[in-house]
Amino acid sequence: CFLDSMATLGLAAYGYGIRYEYGIFNQKLKDGQQVEEPDDWLRFGNAWEKARPEYMIPINFFGEAQKTDANKGKWINTQVVFAMPYDTPVPGYGNNCVNTMRLWSAKAPNNFNLKFCK
Repeated sequence: CFLDSMATLGLAAYGYGIRYEYGIFNQKLKDGQQVEEPDDWLRFGNAWEKARPEYMIPINFFGEAQKTDANKGKWINTQVVFAMPYDTPVPGYGNNCVNTMRLWSAKAPNNFNLKFCK
């Protein structure tokens, strides 16, 4: 709501967040009991967002720091996940100001690695 309020006031802004593929859950009743199921809210895509793979960046997890010459360091033995942004326009009311909400999605760098599971 901040982005559309700012756009309505003519203030340029960017908003950032995480692009979740699933909501918390769908609640259903089965045999008189409440059960939860995944809420796949992106199963049909999102017509308002634009994928921006040209801005995808690697994010490193785990690993260790290794000292190199000239007091510099290097991060080694990491596991990589790619972060890909998706932009959604957020227009103001009654003006030509449009702000951008950028949500980041995690992407695997390769296929499922069965050797990783021990």
